[in-house]
Amino acid sequence: MKFLFLLLYLTVSYSCINSQEKGYVNYFYETNKAALNILKSDYDAALTVYKSVFKSYPHSFYRDVHNACVCAIKLNKTGEAFEFAQMMVLHGYELFDFDKEPFVYLKNNKKQWRKFTNAYPKYRDKYIETVDRELRERYYALSLNDNLAVEYRLDKTIKEQDSLLYNLSVQLTELIEKNGFPNWMMNKDTMSFKLTVMLRHYHGVKNRIERDEELQNDALYASMSFDRLHSMVEDAFSKGLMLPDAYEVITTYWLRKNPYGVTTVKIDYDAEKVTPFLLLSPEEVVEANKNREV
Repeated sequence: MKFLFLLLYLTVSYSCINSQEKGYVNYFYETNKAALNILKSDYDAALTVYKSVFKSYPHSFYRDVHNACVCAIKLNKTGEAFEFAQMMVLHGYELFDFDKEPFVYLKNNKKQWRKFTNAYPKYRDKYIETVDRELRERYYALSLNDNLAVEYRLDKTIKEQDSLLYNLSVQLTELIEKNGFPNWMMNKDTMSFKLTVMLRHYHGVKNRIERDEELQNDALYASMSFDRLHSMVEDAFSKGLMLPDAYEVITTYWLRKNPYGVTTVKIDYDAEKVTPFLLLSPEEVVEANKNREV
């Protein structure tokens, strides 16, 4: 049986944020511990961490609930696995998502699976109630314009592109200020990726301006300010509306040097082992780890 864990944010940064309260930072530390336990095949320890975290915080991320469910399946804790499966539905999972490994295991318990599918519409409706379709359409339209702005054209200069991106960043800032930061990154939602891409583009312009004195002396760029949007991203991270890997991807785009290091994967074919590591010298690893601490 194959077991699919979503460990995508393992080893990414827990960046310093301008906040007096740690908010969800400890949540990220704890779920990272769970992920490390999974890598060691200690599913019981990982599940214990996940259960504790879910009880301690008002909301969770779909990746963590997914991983907790897989741990419960691995440990043959069927009752708990179904409880996590219900939580997954509240995070946007649909019934067809359970047709894939490792969730086929749940279907083998026909009585509990029937009970789960009977309750599914109720939990799905609860999730749908959290989705503001009109607001979602506005963000979607903004993402389409963002795609057009970065689309390569011979008749469009970088300066023109940056101007378009800045105007879109202002619109995005106003949307967030009026409606709050969206909860898409907590859920299995395609808008999560679209929002991340937009925020990344706008931080890319911000970072290029900050590192380039020539741009800073240009009237157009001098008139641009991304402070409000950046503060919203930091606040979203602190409040647990964004995972550390998303925060890192967004805020480090077009930086001359990533302060957290570049994470990659080492594949040992002989040992059939995959391990994450940083492409840094020992001295740079020490510096990157300091930057990762909160």
